[in-house]
Amino acid sequence: MQSNQLICILEAPQHDSRVPTFKYYLLKIRVIPHQPFGALLMLRSPTRQAIHQTLDDSYFGSSNFTIDFGNGNPNWFKITFIQNHTFNFTVNDINGIGAIGHNLEIYRYQVSEAPGVRLLTQDLSNHKNIENCIQRIPEWLKRVKEEIIDSNPFNREILAIRKQLEEQINEFTEQQEEYFTRQESDQLKQRLTEFAEKLDELAKQNIELQESINSLKGRIVELAGATDQVNKGIWYRMAGSKLIGVAKAIFQSKEGRELMLEAAKKILLEGPK
Repeated sequence: MQSNQLICILEAPQHDSRVPTFKYYLLKIRVIPHQPFGALLMLRSPTRQAIHQTLDDSYFGSSNFTIDFGNGNPNWFKITFIQNHTFNFTVNDINGIGAIGHNLEIYRYQVSEAPGVRLLTQDLSNHKNIENCIQRIPEWLKRVKEEIIDSNPFNREILAIRKQLEEQINEFTEQQEEYFTRQESDQLKQRLTEFAEKLDELAKQNIELQESINSLKGRIVELAGATDQVNKGIWYRMAGSKLIGVAKAIFQSKEGRELMLEAAKKILLEGPK
């Protein structure tokens, strides 16, 4: 059942000289059936264009999304990722009359975002204007990108290597406290040096990866020095975090993905011989 809305209307009675001037206006209260906002309003063209532009500027571009515009009853608009319909961004009208927040501000719009910040399920938030809703789209797009990239077969293999490394470290419990021998340390340093040289070649082929590769090479230098300073358990955990953790940064190219997988297997899983 729709709610009613009270509207105060001032009506002037016919002129009567016997009534004092200050009583000419009579206040009447008329109950008018409430009309949903969406029945009267729709998003203007500039607003729709702003939404399209935000998608165009994203990693995927607007062609990977569908946009359904409504009239606020209940949706103002809904963006859906074509390859996975569970990834969507929806702006709804809050019952047409708004919701009162803890600070007594009235929120008219509710945003539903999936994936959410922590979970794949939707996050909900209330907002006072449509502009605030649109400003949330870029962060949602970043989360969609993260999910899609993480589902890449190369990423799954990297995760498998991380898991295998953790299992391998747990298996040689007694050896974790041991330090690398001079020969073992030299072998690891040699493999790290070879890895760094291959990264230099990759950087020449792909200038966009230069910054990420420089960061990774800095980690390689740290790992090489650590072979003489920490025990095996600590070193392998360091290597896993520093090498695998930065792997996504150079996954933009096929060569980068293959190089990271090769290095992870040779340095982390095989270890010094």
